[in-house]
Amino acid sequence: MNLSRLFSWNSPQSAPNTIENPLLAHENRVNAPILDGSSTGNLFYLSSPVINNGVARNTELDRDATNTVATPIQSKGLMGEPELVNFLSENYFGLGVHNGAHFKTKESLQLGRDALISRFQNALTSLLWRKQERINKLQSELIAVEGLSPSISNQLKLACEHLEREAAELRRQIDIAGEGKGWVLESLNRYQIGYFKGLREAIDFELLAR
Repeated sequence: MNLSRLFSWNSPQSAPNTIENPLLAHENRVNAPILDGSSTGNLFYLSSPVINNGVARNTELDRDATNTVATPIQSKGLMGEPELVNFLSENYFGLGVHNGAHFKTKESLQLGRDALISRFQNALTSLLWRKQERINKLQSELIAVEGLSPSISNQLKLACEHLEREAAELRRQIDIAGEGKGWVLESLNRYQIGYFKGLREAIDFELLAR
């Protein structure tokens, strides 16, 4: 079995999403019919802008803007860290299909699972080091300001405690990943499903080619 090809597969790059500016879209499609998105395919027309003191304004857009309340950005915590985002965003199903079609053995399936677990643990270890460096820096700052400002000291202590909880969770995930549990489980499942799909397709092709 040629293991040098086992992890040579590259996941395809997804096409970037294009977000249209709603204000520009409105200017370009004033009085143009558009679908309302329902299953019946009904049409309706955007209202024309109202001219006020020589300035074109759209009353519906103004009313929506007035009633809109800004929503604060929610933190994703550890799951929003780049190490985890990069790992979890890869196409492990496609990787499994590739390896299953080319290698077709139980050994290669296990090697692929082990490689994913190792990559996951390495990513979390890198993130853990980053968190620990931040903890050390905050602890140094806490010592420097001790006795100067109780409020600042409390803020630094809370920040340290938060980072220490995150570091403890990272250590736990690194440990249980070795058993195929925790955050890595979904990626392992996608890889395994893809592997069996690639294996079946390869066998079906060989049977039809006879």
